[in-house]
Amino acid sequence: MIINRTTENHRIYSFEKSLNEFIDYLRHLISQYNRESMLIQLFEYICTIHGLSSIILDRLKQQNQSINEHEKSIYNHGLDKIEKISRSIKVLIELNKMKISHIDQHSIIINSFHQFYQNFNVCINKD
Repeated sequence: MIINRTTENHRIYSFEKSLNEFIDYLRHLISQYNRESMLIQLFEYICTIHGLSSIILDRLKQQNQSINEHEKSIYNHGLDKIEKISRSIKVLIELNKMKISHIDQHSIIINSFHQFYQNFNVCINKD
């Protein structure tokens, strides 16, 4: 995986801003629906992605110089982790769509994640 530098629209997208908003939203939902273990699991996943992306994604998007092999290996490992956690989130949401449908703003959860995932996939090229 490497960062796709040709997609200008997605260079503007801020993973940090988007994930911060998602985390804040999940905190609010957890305080309202504290019995929903799915929300806590989702919060844990998103916080992990937030940590990894703050180290990797925004830095790589802004980097104009070439990346040495060691850095590339570290970044690819982190990107693989984000991809794996994102697939887990996708499954978690799919399996719990009916369970969270009673939450008025459940579509915000789905849309926020899909926006992140779409931008993540556009931002990287898979070999």
